[in-house]
Amino acid sequence: MTGLFAVRKLTAALLIIGCLVFPSQRCASAQDAAGSTDDALFEEISRSAFLFFVHEADAESGLVRDKTGVEYCSIASVGFGLAAMPIAAERGWIDRNDAQARTLRALRTLARSSAHHQGVFCHYIDLHTGQPTRRGYEQVASTIDTALLMAGVITAGQYFSGESETLADDLFTRINWRRFLNPDTGWVVGYNGTILQTMDGGKSWTPQVSAVSGNLFSVRFLDENTGWITASNGALQKTTNGGQDWNHLNVSGTPKIRKLHIIDSNKLWAIGGIVNYNIPMFSTDGGDNWTEESTPSVYAFEDLFFLDEDIGWMVGWSGEILKRTGDPATAIEANVSGLQYPEEFRLLANYPNPFNPRTVIAFNLSQASQVRLDIFNILGQHVLTLAGRNGVSDNRRATLPAGRHEYIWNGKNEKGYSMTSGMYFYRLSVFDRANNRLIGRQTSKMLMIK
Repeated sequence: MTGLFAVRKLTAALLIIGCLVFPSQRCASAQDAAGSTDDALFEEISRSAFLFFVHEADAESGLVRDKTGVEYCSIASVGFGLAAMPIAAERGWIDRNDAQARTLRALRTLARSSAHHQGVFCHYIDLHTGQPTRRGYEQVASTIDTALLMAGVITAGQYFSGESETLADDLFTRINWRRFLNPDTGWVVGYNGTILQTMDGGKSWTPQVSAVSGNLFSVRFLDENTGWITASNGALQKTTNGGQDWNHLNVSGTPKIRKLHIIDSNKLWAIGGIVNYNIPMFSTDGGDNWTEESTPSVYAFEDLFFLDEDIGWMVGWSGEILKRTGDPATAIEANVSGLQYPEEFRLLANYPNPFNPRTVIAFNLSQASQVRLDIFNILGQHVLTLAGRNGVSDNRRATLPAGRHEYIWNGKNEKGYSMTSGMYFYRLSVFDRANNRLIGRQTSKMLMIK
């Protein structure tokens, strides 16, 4: 129980901080308790701070707002809320069954979430669905915030056991520790130039000096000695002695490098850019010099993977997937040679599915188009138009730019009445803006369960 006691002490301190940060959550009651004993005062402050995690949790997803009045959440805040549930249940601040139900809702949402990179969650996720937010907030996978989340996930899973423990184990074990060269040796990077190394499989971590003040984007190692780190300020550093020393590579005039893929000690592929990270770059000397390749993409690339120096893939915003199949010289001369682009439009699977009461429907457009996104019941009767104006006429369209678009259906029809449980269909119709021609339609099904 010593470990749980330590977690309680840590979370109690976090609750006090929460009280200071979120004074609206009944912290004034601390003044009413001024005449009570120190223990009673501390108890009341902690309980009042805990109420933030109750009042600001989404009723369906169980996730906790990053702060009052917003529709997104920080995974760190979710972790604090999960860690607080066992404490609150033990102290009688909340019924144990209620605390367990809240924990399960959050863990199930996290288990369904796609807002992670091989298990490492994005800093911000959608409050209602747990999916990636498209509202301009940070979407970079964060090892630090994921660690804070996992502290709460593991604590709550161990305390409530059963399904909670199973989900917690699944969330933890799905993290791909790809920074590890073997079961013992690995690195992680984060805010303010933080870089840590472990030599015992993650039981302990030793700080290393990166000489970078900005946030670190990624770390890649070829072997136990040779590795590279990239930073938000465009810095690129390399080590040849396992991270004991990091040397700044002179890449002045080169776009900021965000992600790397290592072919060998000399050949590297990278994603870079000035505003958007949409420029593929290739180095043949370990990162000292880079050759850029042009693409017509205006969207940022999120990650890349190469089989060798010629063949690889890049993925990015708007569901874009690019494949490269030619040698660097040919690709540069032809500008876009070897790059394959997605089809003209694509309707994506809604999430969550099944759902209650809301679900997110997303689609990609390769160019600006006129569209309609309609909901139909199982009898084929029109329920609601999400994109465009209500009604069955194809002339009631919405004009949208190229890119990814998301709409939330709350389970209601165009008159605002809630629909019953059952199978529904959502249909995307895309029209050419110039000649009013129907380009095509795509339809998919979803299940609402109440």
